[in-house]
Amino acid sequence: MRRKKNNITKISLLFIILLLTLGSLGYSYGAWYDTITVDGTVTTGDWSCEEEDETAWARMYNDSEDFTYEFPGNNWATYVIHKPTCSPETFYFFAGQHIYVGELIVWKDCDYLYLEYSLDDVTMSESHLHIGLSLDDFPKQGVNPPPGQFDYKEEFDPKVNGYTYTIDWDDSWNDQDLYIGAHAVVWISSGDCLPCNYEC
Repeated sequence: MRRKKNNITKISLLFIILLLTLGSLGYSYGAWYDTITVDGTVTTGDWSCEEEDETAWARMYNDSEDFTYEFPGNNWATYVIHKPTCSPETFYFFAGQHIYVGELIVWKDCDYLYLEYSLDDVTMSESHLHIGLSLDDFPKQGVNPPPGQFDYKEEFDPKVNGYTYTIDWDDSWNDQDLYIGAHAVVWISSGDCLPCNYEC
């Protein structure tokens, strides 16, 4: 009878060890999965909810590889060309060159030009905007366009995922193509957060 009890105790102990081992493996797998970064690489490290800032520019087309409308110089800054109408036209924000993060929507009425920054699943802490009738109307640092010198700019604290510029209509824009440089500093999750059922 005593030997049978000992066997049951040993089996119970082995079962508990097995459960703990499986739990540990499951946690490790979860940790591995949750540390896949935004660019698809797998990293290790502590569990933290960190965001990384990226520069974002509006682009003519929803194509992460299209740099047709790129400012001259050693950069990847892009611009859009828009002929204003009352019907909204949509352009596309890309951060870090290839990460789609939202849209720029542009339209007009009799008195104003509207430019709406609308971001998906990211926030922005700064936005910069410049409008000209050609690329010659943009500020330059060497040949690069410095967003900090653009005519329109906003800072956001707390960060936001949308903002609309309302700009007085300039009669020199009538029936003209507008060259628009729309820039933002966006914040993207690093992917190193705990699963949703944990607190970071």
